[in-house]
Amino acid sequence: MAALDKQRFLSLLEGILQPNTETVKQATATLQKDFFTYPQSLPLLIEVLASHPEQALRQIAAVQAARLVANFWQGSSGKESELEGQKAQIRDALLQTAVKEPTPIVKHAIARIISAIARVDLPEGKWESLPGHLHQAATSSNVSDRELGVFILYNLIETFEEQFSDKWSDFFVLFERTLNDPESLQARVYTLMALGKMGENFESDEDSDSIKKFKALLPAMVEVLKQVIQSDDPKMLDDSFEVFINAVGSEGALIGNYLKDLIEFMIGLAENTGNDQDVRSKALNFLLTCVRIRKMKVQSMKLGERLTLMAIKIAAEPQEDDEGGDDSAPSRIGILMINFLAEALPPSQVVVPLMKALGPYISSQNSNERRAALLAIGSCVEGAPDFVATQIEQVIPVIHNALTDHDVQVRKAALHALANLADELGDEIAQFHAQIVPILIQMLDVQGDSIDIKRACCYAIDAVLGEVDSKEMPTYLNSIMPRLSAMFTQDDIPLKTAAVGAIASTARGSGEKFVPYFSETMQALSSCLTISDGEDELSLRSVTLDCMGAIAEAVGPTAFTPYVQDLMHAAQASLELDHTRLKEGVFSFWAILARVYKNEFKPFLTPVLSALLESIIQAEAELDLDDDDAPLVVSEIGGTKLDTPVVITDMIEDDESDDGNWEDLAAVTAVSLEKEVAIDAIGEIISHCTESLDQAEFQKTIDVLIERLSHMYEGVRRATIDTLWRAYAAFWSAQTKAGINQRWEAGLPLKVQPTADLQKFGNLIMTRTLAVCLQETEREVVTAVAHNLGETLKVCGPSLFTNEKGEVDEVLITETMTQISLILSKKHLCQLEMDDDGELLEGLEESSEYDWVLIESAFDWLQGLAAALGPSFTAAWSKIGGEVLKYASSTEAIERSHAIGVTADCIRYMQGGVTPHTSALMQVMLRRLGDENFEVKSNAAYGTGLLCFYSEDKAEIAKHYNAIFERLEVLFGTQKHRGRDNACGCVARMIMGNIHAISDLGQALDVLAGVLPLEEDYEENEPIYTMFVQLYKDQNQAVHARTDRLLPLFEKVLTTPYDEFKNPLLDGTRTQLQELVNYIHQNK
Repeated sequence: MAALDKQRFLSLLEGILQPNTETVKQATATLQKDFFTYPQSLPLLIEVLASHPEQALRQIAAVQAARLVANFWQGSSGKESELEGQKAQIRDALLQTAVKEPTPIVKHAIARIISAIARVDLPEGKWESLPGHLHQAATSSNVSDRELGVFILYNLIETFEEQFSDKWSDFFVLFERTLNDPESLQARVYTLMALGKMGENFESDEDSDSIKKFKALLPAMVEVLKQVIQSDDPKMLDDSFEVFINAVGSEGALIGNYLKDLIEFMIGLAENTGNDQDVRSKALNFLLTCVRIRKMKVQSMKLGERLTLMAIKIAAEPQEDDEGGDDSAPSRIGILMINFLAEALPPSQVVVPLMKALGPYISSQNSNERRAALLAIGSCVEGAPDFVATQIEQVIPVIHNALTDHDVQVRKAALHALANLADELGDEIAQFHAQIVPILIQMLDVQGDSIDIKRACCYAIDAVLGEVDSKEMPTYLNSIMPRLSAMFTQDDIPLKTAAVGAIASTARGSGEKFVPYFSETMQALSSCLTISDGEDELSLRSVTLDCMGAIAEAVGPTAFTPYVQDLMHAAQASLELDHTRLKEGVFSFWAILARVYKNEFKPFLTPVLSALLESIIQAEAELDLDDDDAPLVVSEIGGTKLDTPVVITDMIEDDESDDGNWEDLAAVTAVSLEKEVAIDAIGEIISHCTESLDQAEFQKTIDVLIERLSHMYEGVRRATIDTLWRAYAAFWSAQTKAGINQRWEAGLPLKVQPTADLQKFGNLIMTRTLAVCLQETEREVVTAVAHNLGETLKVCGPSLFTNEKGEVDEVLITETMTQISLILSKKHLCQLEMDDDGELLEGLEESSEYDWVLIESAFDWLQGLAAALGPSFTAAWSKIGGEVLKYASSTEAIERSHAIGVTADCIRYMQGGVTPHTSALMQVMLRRLGDENFEVKSNAAYGTGLLCFYSEDKAEIAKHYNAIFERLEVLFGTQKHRGRDNACGCVARMIMGNIHAISDLGQALDVLAGVLPLEEDYEENEPIYTMFVQLYKDQNQAVHARTDRLLPLFEKVLTTPYDEFKNPLLDGTRTQLQELVNYIHQNK
């Protein structure tokens, strides 16, 4: 080809620097077309880089040259590169230019060109002299050479990673020297970065020697960080902290025993108010990373309380107003730290010491301390709701008083805390509605408060009213709706959005009582459905759709039908705006309408499912972002600052380049979240419209969902698990309702065979779900697996443990038991963490409440397994029961309570199969009947009764009757109805199980008669009244002698009105009891 016009090329490059947008565009387009599509443009750029006097132009040349290397340095299609004859000259020129370049930013850009070339050359055995050149530069007597040499080595390590593993030893020798460079802090920081990049590639079983050398250098590395902090250089500060944060997330043994020292060092930096805010924030981010990634290690070192008290102290520092404040301010990160700690560590290390420490903060004259206390309460409840629920009697008065505090920031903090509490502890907060809601209504009327206070108030109303009993809502409806409507008319879009959310909760809570506000509200909201641009505005449109869905649920399908067609058109129009948050609102709206209209939603199913599947299968970019891809900003030319900085983007049209920016990365995350919402919506639609689904449509949906089980985002995997199992349960229920599928019976082989399509579907998702669980590292997903399988097994039975032909598949049973056992023993892949020596940390005795959710889900799964297998579950209990009973001896009452409750349910499902375990289980139940915790006692009473009733080892059971009665006395004397009810059920089952073992039946009946009827746990009515009916059938004299006392009780329970949640008696028992009452009256 003809030589490129060097003078024209230089002129065009200089044109890019002209402060004229049109000139820049023309120059860029010409360079792209006439020069950068040809290999010879690379030597031209290197020449400019070596000789041009203007720094900005050298910088542009370096950035573009690095990008051209990827296109032209390596040959293609079996042909060598057109630059082959010039490569040696280019390599030498780059090294010489790098040495003499005076400007650090250009020097760095040259280093990246060298790294880009090395990426091609070194694997091909070329430029073998480069490492030697770099070593020579890194040990040169010239400071600039040393900085350059180490920086290029850092780039090469970043590029080649483990491919450089044979050079680790040599690098350690060199870096030990450069880490202590006597003249250049920059050289020491580059060394720190290079060591950090090396450490990210170490594996404990393969690089133990390298890990030892790395740990030996850690004290010197910390010294460099200290020096950087003193230097006040933000770039070096970023780079240095990044090394330590990444090291925490690398191989567990990399930091080893230094982790505690590092944490203490970072705590010191964070607490020191004399340090720069950026230093403190970065130290806090290091600590957040430790809590998130190394939480078991942090827990074992008992650092939770230390970190918690540090966090609340920092949170109480003065901060800017919420609306304009800096999210990286230490005080804000302090609150985030409390949230992380509460979620990661057990309550004893976080929430307990926090609650003890809050008293002085709450009563302080310093408004910042009061604000911090409230925000801390709101922040910790997400991670430890169960513990905070036990403190709610003390917390509510604090919130109540703070809502009228004279300081606006304290009031705002109280509103945030209240909203968080209501989100996590809805039932508990709802009990205090009479104290809270009137104040919230009054706060909407305060004229002097800022918009953000009003907004926070709306969010609190949204959260609280969503939990208030519908019977109580009329008390507030007439007061709150006019005020929320007034908020909706304000100009502030976020305030409108908050008000609409509060209207949605008001409608949900009010039900049909919302009808008087129905038409007017729908008319007012409709204007939001035409908004077409603006981030906040589109969020308002999304929330409006959700609100209209809530209104549909409130007023019912008949009243809402006139609006449906127009709203479905509006939803479709919303999708066409291609805004992720708005799409999520549409998907949720569809899900609500499916729930409201059920099979009447059929006319919309095809387009709705089509849109949802389109969202789920849309492509997601995978970005590999680094500094090379960032746009170049030129703000100064020849020492003269430009009025408008010139942004130089990539001038190469290259399909293989990794161009992108952080907005793209955010978009990837947003698309994943959109898919999660879409999949959840499909689950809701299938659950309520099963009978209307076209079979081909249903199968296509399942096929798409199965592919999402391996999605990169755990939220999508979780939603897919949920939806697949909802679909299966809905499919099962629909076939059973239609009489196609018979009611299943416990045990294997199958006594009742499901339909062929159900069997195939069940086997498909069972095998795929277990495969996911086997390798899943995210607890959220494993929790979903365990919970869904537990619930589905209870509904659909044992066919899930068979193959497509209905034959027993032992592998499915074994793998189920293995996964449950792993979770209960805290050894599942998602629960593991490496210790300092690269060994797996054993599960610690205490669990965080977040961890406990996973254990609870495993208990659900175990109960489902027991329900499906029935009496044959006895073999499984022999293998897994020990893991359950370990929790029955836990120091945590909630763990003992759950373990005993699960054991009781397993006894119920095993029935006579429990007999071989009688002695061991009786010892456990007796011990827990004497437990200090009421819930544990109550569950133990339930389990003891079941054991007495079902075990066939009557002699063993009879030995313990007197001891059982003694321990039940406490429960009979309590005013807590559930415990007393379970004690009654226990006695009834003991009588039915072995009446001859009861020394004084009359006394037992008198005790029952003295506390009946039951007040709370109506399920225990079944054994109680079944027992009475049986005693009368057997002509038992003790019961006949007490007929006058018992008859009013029988009549009262028979006349107790039926309640959806509290059915006094099952139909069969009710019939028998009514016949008994009739018999008694006839024979008086």
